[in-house]
Amino acid sequence: MTQTGLPPAYTEQALAEFMRDSVLKDVAVDLDLTVIDLTTDPSPYLDAVRETLNGYGVAVIEDALDTYLLRMYARREAWRMAMSYSASLYDVSGAERILKRSQIHTQARAMFYQTESDLKAYLKDAMSTGGASSRTTSGYVPVKAVW
Repeated sequence: MTQTGLPPAYTEQALAEFMRDSVLKDVAVDLDLTVIDLTTDPSPYLDAVRETLNGYGVAVIEDALDTYLLRMYARREAWRMAMSYSASLYDVSGAERILKRSQIHTQARAMFYQTESDLKAYLKDAMSTGGASSRTTSGYVPVKAVW
């Protein structure tokens, strides 16, 4: 059973779309991360999906049974990707205008640390309750957390 409103399972394509459309949103547009290509390596979304699965502790997405936990890892990896793609952005100023492009990186970094904190809290809660997290109805799937 999955938490209300969550899909029962994800494909790699659907997980990448979740990262782009539900997590990054306008940041994906600002960083030109709107095209999802999971067939070309390297690809930002392919790397993010792989890191999500690695963090979860599975080799294939079909083995990720706790969609809430999978989405938490996906959020973290989406913001890690955004940090990577925004690290070189700098502020531009001139003639009464200032364009603070570095704000994208600042936001991505803040969101990365927030999602990492949420993920750690979820895993800690799940472990302290003997495997059933109070944050989800799908139960806790023991995983090897990768930080």
